[in-house]
Amino acid sequence: MMKPRIYFAGKIAANCWRHDLVPQLRGWQQASGPIDCGAFTYTGPFFASCDHKCRHGEATHGVLGAGCMPDIEETRNKVFKANQASLESSSRVFAYIAANDCYGTLFELGWAGKAGIPVFIVFAPSVEIDEFWYAQQQMATILPKPIVSTRSMLPALFQAYLAGGLDK
Repeated sequence: MMKPRIYFAGKIAANCWRHDLVPQLRGWQQASGPIDCGAFTYTGPFFASCDHKCRHGEATHGVLGAGCMPDIEETRNKVFKANQASLESSSRVFAYIAANDCYGTLFELGWAGKAGIPVFIVFAPSVEIDEFWYAQQQMATILPKPIVSTRSMLPALFQAYLAGGLDK
């Protein structure tokens, strides 16, 4: 059986939750390809800056604004295309919704659902879960109610997800 190729949907931020699940992610570039994580392959998204926090801000995806590496200025178009390619190469999507304004994440979840890629969503305790009723419909056949988890519990929850213990 092939190991799953998983795209991690959710807002991009400095030191975000992805680093808890993919330690090799810091400093990894999209051009280097997916990351072999043993039990799974991380397909994206990848950070587009040096991750010194100099480019993180509202609606930047870690790519826009002045910073320590201005010669690597990525455009939103390039980020979009890279993320779409990563989604297309994935066999699953694992989403952690930690903010109510995750507009890009919702687009990714919708796109994955339309492409027939299974989506698994976890919500942070601070999120207004009822506002995400539409996105939750993709998981209604897997789980009867939404999963809520703090960031600190996310690694254990992800391991249970990989082992197939959450989709029964």
